[in-house]
Amino acid sequence: MHFRFLAGLCALIALLALIVDLTPAVNGGQPFRGTTLAEHWTMLIPASFEGAKRSVAASPVGFLWAGVIEPLLNCTSFVVLSLLALLFGYIGRRRRRIKLFAN
Repeated sequence: MHFRFLAGLCALIALLALIVDLTPAVNGGQPFRGTTLAEHWTMLIPASFEGAKRSVAASPVGFLWAGVIEPLLNCTSFVVLSLLALLFGYIGRRRRRIKLFAN
């Protein structure tokens, strides 16, 4: 149940991010440019982004920032959030019940 809620929330945020990215292209005739997760994060809470970067870099798994986290944050936000929505939706799907009859 919780994963289906997260899937819906990620899908909603992905749709909002896509609308934000498409608006200048539709209204102003500018080319489409997708905003990355890092750009959204630094626009909303810049201190949090720098704090997270410093915390992960100072931890024993600091190599994850440059190898895993930073490339993920440099991807377009609506694509990443859409993939998360699909993943959470798959995990939270309703299972098919199998009826077994033993004689």
